[in-house]
Amino acid sequence: MKPLRLAAVGLILVVATWLASSTKVVVSPVPANACSNEVLMRGHREGDGNHANWMKVYRFGCAGGYAFAWALIGDHGRPLFDITDVLQWSSSTLTWISVNRAVVCFPTILPREIYLEGCFSN
Repeated sequence: MKPLRLAAVGLILVVATWLASSTKVVVSPVPANACSNEVLMRGHREGDGNHANWMKVYRFGCAGGYAFAWALIGDHGRPLFDITDVLQWSSSTLTWISVNRAVVCFPTILPREIYLEGCFSN
């Protein structure tokens, strides 16, 4: 029974690695002035009715069409909790859009700085 389990685990790891390495993400060119606290917060300040808003960005960085942000989330001016977010630049809305970290947090997808700062906390 053990050899069968080991083979199954090995197959799962091979498939997961293949899926992660074959994921393709199209990245829009980012204007030089887009990596700023103000632009990062655009679109997140008011929330969307279902989520609380960003009150403050403590730390951020941008590279290769992606950004990370360590932000304070609040609701109606009341601080709630800190988050780490990974974002991708949208050339259609000229804003940073939050992306699913389970999908993009791979060293083959994200620039090194974004991967290290945006994928290993909260």
